[in-house]
Amino acid sequence: MPITSTANGDTNNSSVTNTTNDIHFHINNSNINYNDATEPVTDVEVRIGILKGKVHDYVNKIFPSGSYGKHNLAKLVPIKCLFEFANQSFGKDKWSIKILELHITDSNSFGCTSMNTSSVTQVLAEARVQVQLNKEWKIESCGIGYGNLESKDQNENSAIAKQRAVDNAIKEILLSLIES
Repeated sequence: MPITSTANGDTNNSSVTNTTNDIHFHINNSNINYNDATEPVTDVEVRIGILKGKVHDYVNKIFPSGSYGKHNLAKLVPIKCLFEFANQSFGKDKWSIKILELHITDSNSFGCTSMNTSSVTQVLAEARVQVQLNKEWKIESCGIGYGNLESKDQNENSAIAKQRAVDNAIKEILLSLIES
């Protein structure tokens, strides 16, 4: 037996009819059927919502009640916090990161190169990273990182640049989940 309820007691204006697994809306003589029209929410979507809540709680601790306007989440939330929130939301063994490409795109040395002083080496790296949340959810993004140290060791700058590029790509992916 269908259950019918009316808004404001007016049966001509709007009503909702509910039978088993069928929801019908009658608004201003229009009949709208929402029988399985919406897909169920997946486990990954629920976990993305949990991640979103954790990031917004973190940001609200820094800027309570939205003070100081909108801010770039990539600059507000450190990568270590994003990793922690993702591990709490998805589970440590439920998501994975795969580095698809990682290379140095530019390297420059400048400054005095005498025996007593070292030159400044600037290294630019690019990374393409894939985050997999389950079998269906694979997201790719690119990141750019730089290393700018007063050091004679070019390898140290390269390692810093590569790490920053990977971190930026992972940040881009996790924050794109939140902002979608």
